[in-house]
Amino acid sequence: GYYLADILAGGTTNIYDLDITGAGAAMSLIATSEIEVHIAFNETDKLIYAVSKADGSYRTLDPFTAVWGANTLIGASVQQIVGAAINADGKLLISSQSANTIYEVNLGDQTVGVFDSYSPTLGGDIAFGDDGALYHATREAGGALLLSIPQEVASDILLGSVPALVTGLANTEGGQLIISSVNASSLAVRNYDGSMDASIALTLDGEPFTTFNGDLASGCASNTPDINDCNYKLYYTNNPAASNAFSLEEVTLNGDGTATLTTLLTDIGESHIAISPNGATLHIVGNGNALRTYDVASNSIVNTIGITAGGSPVNNSTAAVAGADGTVYVAGGSKVWAVNPGTGAAVQFGPNIPVFGGDLVFAPTGEDDALELWLINRATNRLTNVLTGAFIVLPADEINGAAILENGNLLVANGDGNALFFEISLSDASVVGIFDTGVALNNGDLAGGCTGGADALGAAIAAQPGYNAISTLTSYPNPTSGPSQVVFEPANTGRTMLEVYDMNGRNVANLFNQEAQAGQEYRVDFEGAYLPNGVYIYRLTTVNEIIIDKFMIAK
Repeated sequence: GYYLADILAGGTTNIYDLDITGAGAAMSLIATSEIEVHIAFNETDKLIYAVSKADGSYRTLDPFTAVWGANTLIGASVQQIVGAAINADGKLLISSQSANTIYEVNLGDQTVGVFDSYSPTLGGDIAFGDDGALYHATREAGGALLLSIPQEVASDILLGSVPALVTGLANTEGGQLIISSVNASSLAVRNYDGSMDASIALTLDGEPFTTFNGDLASGCASNTPDINDCNYKLYYTNNPAASNAFSLEEVTLNGDGTATLTTLLTDIGESHIAISPNGATLHIVGNGNALRTYDVASNSIVNTIGITAGGSPVNNSTAAVAGADGTVYVAGGSKVWAVNPGTGAAVQFGPNIPVFGGDLVFAPTGEDDALELWLINRATNRLTNVLTGAFIVLPADEINGAAILENGNLLVANGDGNALFFEISLSDASVVGIFDTGVALNNGDLAGGCTGGADALGAAIAAQPGYNAISTLTSYPNPTSGPSQVVFEPANTGRTMLEVYDMNGRNVANLFNQEAQAGQEYRVDFEGAYLPNGVYIYRLTTVNEIIIDKFMIAK
């Protein structure tokens, strides 16, 4: 992952992702900071650390979701920060041009120490190479690349020259350094010994881009989670007396063939649940068209909205599951709906399909382990592929809930008043485990998934047939002072919605909501001059996908 922070007049900083291919780097905007920041990338938590030049405080930025963290104050007064990097020991290094010192910040308790007490810093940046050495680009001496020697006085080693107005420095995957500078339309490439190598041209929306000022950061940014970091959680809503007195239970599967249900909430009414990709919330559907959000940390319902399609309520959903992108899928009547959990707006996913109780799951059933959306019908015990219609007959009756376990097997709840969960292998539809809850299971729902930000099963969702984002969506100009034109081409014919959201998830405009033809280009004008400066999202929802395109308003 390569990231560039371009600092504009007044300090506003735009942070871009760089897709470097050969001699070119295509830029895409991630987020905007209202104050001047200099950036480092942490390979451990996959976050950008945006350090304030003024006081050394920092905020994290998730480059995959564009979500900012809270502002964090460090434990000492450090000013005029112009460079940042993450050390192998996990500490944040920041270079101060007013003190000619590189400090190290312990990210656990925010204590500050000295990494290099003599560091001739004027603008520029710092970055670690593959060799573990700290490289320092500075505007001193007309632009110099130094090898920083920790805790030694006046002994940094001069390696070569860099552009006189150097702004950023970052390591490359190939073991070189890339360098940004003021008013440059390319990045300079240097070897670790300071020798020149090449340059990389910058483009934004296909057009040449010239930096104003800025910073660089890089690191291994793969967002594919490790299944060992899954922290799997399992939940069940139960209606033991068939009296609509549903309760929300956390489930623990024990090694002795029993399952423990721990009650979290009671009397929540008819409830079918989906766990969010990071496990922080559960989505609860039922009670007409209500979509409720349950916050795990506070053990409470924090929000309720209505599910609607084309302005009409989507009622009586009996199954729910969440995709890796956060979209909630619900089933009722004869349809499966893809629902925006922020607005409740729904579009039909796939063709009509018989729905009766049961549940929805994203199951890895193909040879390549790609996840596909499947629906269980309680009356027929069939697990049916929502898009293709292929089905598997399951060896359990009256299934009222299902979840994919961490090992890839399917767990189902028997809903005929029995007390059993069945673990089923999807390779041959055989029962490989039975768990006795000790509680009558009449009506309810199961949901399970990894928590703590990594969904090991959901990580493969992009490979699901029929789900991949093959429609196109773009807008220009970007950034814009207000007016822009959105161009999209749906991959499939059907109801299509184009909406505008701010970075807090609020819908600020609805631009298109009607049937669109596959392969036809649509152009929609949007005037955003009334909105405050910042980053916004165009969201395109088609019959089988949801894709977004970020844009910035800068007046």
